[in-house]
Amino acid sequence: MREQQQNTFISHDGCQLFYRYWPAVDSDTKTASKAIVLFHRGHEHSGRIAHLAEELLAMDKALANLQLIKPYQSSRTVTERQKGILSLFKKQIILFLLQNCLVVFMVINAIIAS
Repeated sequence: MREQQQNTFISHDGCQLFYRYWPAVDSDTKTASKAIVLFHRGHEHSGRIAHLAEELLAMDKALANLQLIKPYQSSRTVTERQKGILSLFKKQIILFLLQNCLVVFMVINAIIAS
Protein backbone atom coordinates (compact mmCIF):
# COMPACT_ATOMS: atom_id res chain seq x y z
CA MET A 1 0.00 0.00 0.00
CA ARG A 2 1.37 3.39 -0.92
CA GLU A 3 1.90 5.85 1.88
CA GLN A 4 -0.36 8.87 1.68
CA GLN A 5 1.18 12.33 2.04
CA GLN A 6 -0.72 15.50 2.93
CA ASN A 7 0.21 19.13 2.49
CA THR A 8 -1.17 22.61 1.81
CA PHE A 9 -0.31 25.49 -0.48
CA ILE A 10 -1.38 29.10 -0.81
CA SER A 11 -3.40 29.78 -3.97
CA HIS A 12 -3.22 32.97 -6.06
CA ASP A 13 -5.97 34.60 -3.98
CA GLY A 14 -4.30 33.87 -0.64
CA CYS A 15 -6.47 30.87 0.35
CA GLN A 16 -4.74 27.90 1.89
CA LEU A 17 -5.62 24.70 -0.01
CA PHE A 18 -5.18 21.16 1.27
CA TYR A 19 -4.11 18.26 -0.93
CA ARG A 20 -3.19 14.60 -0.66
CA TYR A 21 -0.74 12.69 -2.77
CA TRP A 22 0.88 9.32 -3.09
CA PRO A 23 4.45 9.68 -4.32
CA ALA A 24 4.96 7.89 -7.62
CA VAL A 25 8.34 6.23 -7.26
CA ASP A 26 9.86 3.56 -9.49
CA SER A 27 10.79 0.66 -7.19
CA ASP A 28 14.00 -0.06 -9.13
CA THR A 29 15.47 3.41 -9.55
CA LYS A 30 13.80 5.12 -6.56
CA THR A 31 13.00 8.10 -8.79
CA ALA A 32 9.68 9.66 -9.72
CA SER A 33 8.18 7.62 -12.53
CA LYS A 34 4.66 8.84 -13.33
CA ALA A 35 1.85 11.01 -12.07
CA ILE A 36 -1.92 11.21 -12.28
CA VAL A 37 -3.66 14.35 -11.07
CA LEU A 38 -7.26 14.05 -9.87
CA PHE A 39 -9.48 17.03 -9.15
CA HIS A 40 -12.81 16.96 -7.39
CA ARG A 41 -15.65 19.39 -6.99
CA GLY A 42 -15.78 21.78 -4.07
CA HIS A 43 -18.28 19.79 -2.03
CA GLU A 44 -16.30 16.54 -2.34
CA HIS A 45 -13.56 15.28 -0.07
CA SER A 46 -10.28 13.89 -1.40
CA GLY A 47 -10.50 11.03 1.10
CA ARG A 48 -13.45 9.66 -0.89
CA ILE A 49 -11.24 9.07 -3.92
CA ALA A 50 -8.22 7.87 -1.95
CA HIS A 51 -8.95 4.26 -2.94
CA LEU A 52 -8.11 5.13 -6.56
CA ALA A 53 -4.38 5.14 -5.79
CA GLU A 54 -4.50 1.46 -4.85
CA GLU A 55 -6.90 0.58 -7.67
CA LEU A 56 -4.66 2.20 -10.28
CA LEU A 57 -1.65 0.35 -8.88
CA ALA A 58 -3.63 -2.91 -8.98
CA MET A 59 -4.60 -2.23 -12.62
CA ASP A 60 -0.96 -1.66 -13.49
CA LYS A 61 -0.03 -5.00 -11.89
CA ALA A 62 -2.92 -6.79 -13.64
CA LEU A 63 -1.87 -5.48 -17.07
CA ALA A 64 1.69 -6.63 -16.35
CA ASN A 65 0.45 -10.09 -15.27
CA LEU A 66 -1.56 -10.39 -18.49
CA GLN A 67 1.67 -9.50 -20.29
CA LEU A 68 -0.02 -6.54 -21.95
CA ILE A 69 2.62 -4.20 -20.57
CA LYS A 70 6.17 -4.78 -19.41
CA PRO A 71 6.23 -5.16 -15.62
CA TYR A 72 7.74 -2.14 -13.88
CA GLN A 73 10.65 -1.54 -16.23
CA SER A 74 12.11 1.89 -16.77
CA SER A 75 12.13 1.26 -20.54
CA ARG A 76 8.32 1.13 -20.61
CA THR A 77 7.04 4.08 -22.56
CA VAL A 78 3.64 5.72 -22.62
CA THR A 79 3.10 4.29 -26.10
CA GLU A 80 3.82 0.74 -24.88
CA ARG A 81 1.37 1.19 -22.01
CA GLN A 82 -1.29 2.56 -24.35
CA LYS A 83 -0.83 -0.39 -26.71
CA GLY A 84 -1.30 -2.78 -23.79
CA ILE A 85 -4.44 -1.05 -22.60
CA LEU A 86 -5.85 -0.94 -26.16
CA SER A 87 -5.10 -4.65 -26.58
CA LEU A 88 -6.98 -5.45 -23.38
CA PHE A 89 -9.86 -3.18 -24.44
CA LYS A 90 -10.10 -4.94 -27.84
CA LYS A 91 -10.28 -8.32 -26.10
CA GLN A 92 -13.03 -7.06 -23.81
CA ILE A 93 -15.02 -5.69 -26.78
CA ILE A 94 -14.73 -9.02 -28.62
CA LEU A 95 -15.85 -10.92 -25.52
CA PHE A 96 -18.79 -8.54 -25.07
CA LEU A 97 -19.87 -9.00 -28.70
CA LEU A 98 -19.62 -12.78 -28.45
CA GLN A 99 -21.74 -12.77 -25.29
CA ASN A 100 -24.38 -10.62 -27.01
CA CYS A 101 -24.43 -12.97 -30.01
CA LEU A 102 -24.98 -15.90 -27.67
CA VAL A 103 -27.91 -14.12 -26.02
CA VAL A 104 -29.44 -13.33 -29.42
CA PHE A 105 -29.07 -16.96 -30.54
CA MET A 106 -30.67 -18.17 -27.30
CA VAL A 107 -33.64 -15.82 -27.79
CA ILE A 108 -34.06 -16.94 -31.41
CA ASN A 109 -33.84 -20.57 -30.35
CA ALA A 110 -36.50 -20.00 -27.67
CA ILE A 111 -38.81 -18.32 -30.19
CA ILE A 112 -38.38 -21.15 -32.71
CA ALA A 113 -38.88 -23.82 -30.04
CA SER A 114 -42.14 -22.28 -28.78
